[in-house]
Amino acid sequence: MRFRDTHINGIKTEVGRIGMTGGLAYELHGPIEEGPAIYDAVYQAGQEFGIERLGWGTYLVNHVEGGFPQHS
Repeated sequence: MRFRDTHINGIKTEVGRIGMTGGLAYELHGPIEEGPAIYDAVYQAGQEFGIERLGWGTYLVNHVEGGFPQHS
């Protein structure tokens, strides 16, 4: 894992590059009260690249990619 400090929509955010199976994945860490603003900024920025909101339904299959058990 690698981490980098940045700002998303003016909010200090730590970006973690993850992907234990070689897939491209990131985690964003920032103030919890700013979570919705960060999430929305990332979603808006990804529109031109075809980003999609997959929702809670993907949570139960994440372990297939990452090899981690999920809490249900």
